[in-house]
Amino acid sequence: MKHTVEKADKKIAQLRRLMPNVGGPGYCKRRVLCQVMHSVLLYAAPAWREAMKIHSYKERLMAAQRKGLLMVAAAYRTVSAEAVQVIAGFPPIDLMIAERCFLYKIGGRLAGNRRMARERTYKKWQERDDPAHVLYECARWGEERARLKEQLGCDLPMATEIIGKMLEDKVTWNAVTTYMTIAMNRNEKEDR
Repeated sequence: MKHTVEKADKKIAQLRRLMPNVGGPGYCKRRVLCQVMHSVLLYAAPAWREAMKIHSYKERLMAAQRKGLLMVAAAYRTVSAEAVQVIAGFPPIDLMIAERCFLYKIGGRLAGNRRMARERTYKKWQERDDPAHVLYECARWGEERARLKEQLGCDLPMATEIIGKMLEDKVTWNAVTTYMTIAMNRNEKEDR
């Protein structure tokens, strides 16, 4: 895993010489060159997928991907990983690894499987950006959600009713805003 990230960093440094932020190749050529970096990061992914459960390893892979995507988007280095993934049009590396492992399991060379796997990846990626998903479903916020339900004394109101419920009293307002602030801050921290 560490070797993979080091190898990808070397490729990124080589590609940086070919792709200055001002001038250099156009967007389409930048995407093709970025595939080199992704090929290195995804090589033998099914063999080391379990390493993605270790937070520090996942962060190193995401940082390496972010460097490459900053070049594709010709973006400043202050742009967040989530934003540059959207701009460059590449899903997060952990989802790309999951896609590669899924293809390995079902047979990536069979007709239609690649398209199906990519659609599955995009669906999972979209779920990460949905505030309703964070508020009502996401397992990462289960503990905070339970605490919020306890503070409210009832289940969470539906998305269309949440604003009205928040405006009823200050306690509800504070409980919901605290929950959302914690979730968004942690989400942003994980992206970096």
